[in-house]
Amino acid sequence: MDTPTDNNKNRQALLDAARTLFWKHGIRRVTIQEICSEADVSKMTFYRQFANKNEIAAQVLRDILEKGMEDYHRIMQQEITFTEKMQQVIMLKHDATNNISDEFIKDIYQQNQTELRAMIETYQHEISAEVRNDFAQAQQNGFIRQDVTIDFIMYLMDRLTQMILDEKLLAICNDSQQAIMEVTRFFFYGILKQPSA
Repeated sequence: MDTPTDNNKNRQALLDAARTLFWKHGIRRVTIQEICSEADVSKMTFYRQFANKNEIAAQVLRDILEKGMEDYHRIMQQEITFTEKMQQVIMLKHDATNNISDEFIKDIYQQNQTELRAMIETYQHEISAEVRNDFAQAQQNGFIRQDVTIDFIMYLMDRLTQMILDEKLLAICNDSQQAIMEVTRFFFYGILKQPSA
């Protein structure tokens, strides 16, 4: 009989395996058997932890989103300039999307994954409220131009996020990660060369 420690280890092994496989191949193409093989556990063990593939996919995504929130909070609480914080946010976005497959992005946004999409939309709503507050504070402190409204910044951020799924953008980028990073850098830096420090 499995102990609580065994259950925790098996659950984490399954989550790690699922994330690796989903990241590389997307959600639809990956089978429960492949997750079990990658985690080196039996199907019986899988079903003790998760009802089905959708449930483990939801937990993997929840873990990714929660870690992203924690990392964002950690950056924003540092005693550094707003510019340095934004540079770290860009690096965070880069690291968080490293080696992400186009299939993973499409499976979440373009397939019938309503639960996963709803989870991402809830996360985006929460982070959007925090980003709005952080940007408003940065504007008061003189880091963001006074002639740009926070409402416009938030609107632009939302539109640029939607661009990541645009087929024309994906066609000129090597992969989804490059598209995400192009959009992120453009949002923060525009097209003008940054002055030397």
